Amino acid sequence: DSLCAEQEKVMSRIEKSGVQGDIGPKMAEEHDLAYWNADAVKKGNLAPQLKIENEKEKPITINYDELVKSWQK
Repeated sequence: DSLCAEQEKVMSRIEKSGVQGDIGPKMAEEHDLAYWNADAVKKGNLAPQLKIENEKEKPITINYDELVKSWQK
């Protein structure tokens, strides 16, 4: 992400300076993840996905014998 941010800073400076004229970079407006998700859904794509609240659930320790018994039911 930091590499991308640094590259965008450079491209933005080049765009603002106008050194490259019509063939220089043209930076697009920044949008949040919700915008890109809605755009993807509208176009029938799956990515990018919104973050899930419990994406990394807290692990639970289970007694091995109880676990084996639960599989045998």
